[in-house]
Amino acid sequence: MMHYVQVSCMAVLLGVATATAMPETIMGQIDLDYSDTANGNAIGGDDFFGRRLALQVCDDFVTTTTGHVITEVSVANLMWRPDLPTDARICIFAAIEERPSEEPVFTARVSELGLKVSNRRFVDGVFGLEGVQSTVSGLEICLLPDTHYYIDLQVYCGPNDWAYTMRYYILRGTDSFLRDGPTDEGEGGYGFTEWRSAGDAGHGTGDSAYRVEATSGSCCTGRERIARARCRAANSGNKLMVRLADGFPGDTFTVALSSGENESGTLDAEGKGRARFKRLLSGDGTATATWGCGASAQALYTCP
Repeated sequence: MMHYVQVSCMAVLLGVATATAMPETIMGQIDLDYSDTANGNAIGGDDFFGRRLALQVCDDFVTTTTGHVITEVSVANLMWRPDLPTDARICIFAAIEERPSEEPVFTARVSELGLKVSNRRFVDGVFGLEGVQSTVSGLEICLLPDTHYYIDLQVYCGPNDWAYTMRYYILRGTDSFLRDGPTDEGEGGYGFTEWRSAGDAGHGTGDSAYRVEATSGSCCTGRERIARARCRAANSGNKLMVRLADGFPGDTFTVALSSGENESGTLDAEGKGRARFKRLLSGDGTATATWGCGASAQALYTCP
């Protein structure tokens, strides 16, 4: 069971996920053998810089119909010391006009999720620093299918260290985005708190060294409910309308009545659904809604 988190009005949720397929790589931009440049993307460095810094580097990815529940994320960093990170912050941003949203649609420290950071050392043959690939597994971050997002994975460095995320602009030639933040985690170093493309900020265009694994599945928001169950008289007999709300867009549902009837469907883009029943007998009844992710709710109704 995981927690539900929604930090903006956008439909991106961390909830209960029921995986239905093997994970696939929906973002694969890590090349440990070479990098063109690297940018600060970490939290810490208190003694190294004489102040605690918090800098972010994000890059974009697109979910698929079979890969929208994030299960694993990785970042390749260059560090000064051989100390391995034990915690990190994951941030997911919506894509708005080919740019990351200023506020994350999901953010959490790995330790807050009850997970750990695993690390793999590699040789930095370009800058001569300590290469560390940090990975977070066991995630269940539910995102919308076929949707454009940005990711930032910031490791927490020790007070005497710092991390630079590897980037590749000669090989691929696309762009990443940079900024200071989160502001409550440390001071800035880039000099701006709004997202700027790496190219516009004078750091050269290029991809960042991230990998994202994802699978498909049904996702619960933790707020699924029956918004209304109303029965009214009609010429052809009593009609009942059951409206569902606050589910995960695209999740399936079934509404079963105590009289034996049932209807199934799929939630719309707002996480809403409805089931219609005709020619019901007069009297009281119970409607039970079950969502594909496993959530359920009940409502009483009375037909005239």
